[in-house]
Amino acid sequence: MSYDEDSEYLEIRKKKEEELRKRLEAQRMIRMVMSEILTEKAMERLDNVSLVYPDLAEKAKALIIQLVQAGKLKPPVGEEEVKRILAALYAERSKGGKIEFKRK
Repeated sequence: MSYDEDSEYLEIRKKKEEELRKRLEAQRMIRMVMSEILTEKAMERLDNVSLVYPDLAEKAKALIIQLVQAGKLKPPVGEEEVKRILAALYAERSKGGKIEFKRK
């Protein structure tokens, strides 16, 4: 490898590390905010869902934060409310991918 290739490789590596650091920091901040908003059981529920459906859990977290900021949801948010939000998001997600055929 030449010097140019090494420096290019190191530059790409630094950018990737910085992106990872930013992502981890954002996740840490969201986790901190969620721990203030949710009850312990609700937090466990979201953690369990994120193992199977990480995208669904992220959408639920974003929606919960939005609803609290808008004053439509009052902290502490319990497990039952989280379950309702997850069910609604899951139904919306499942519904979007269906193709319906109408027969004459």
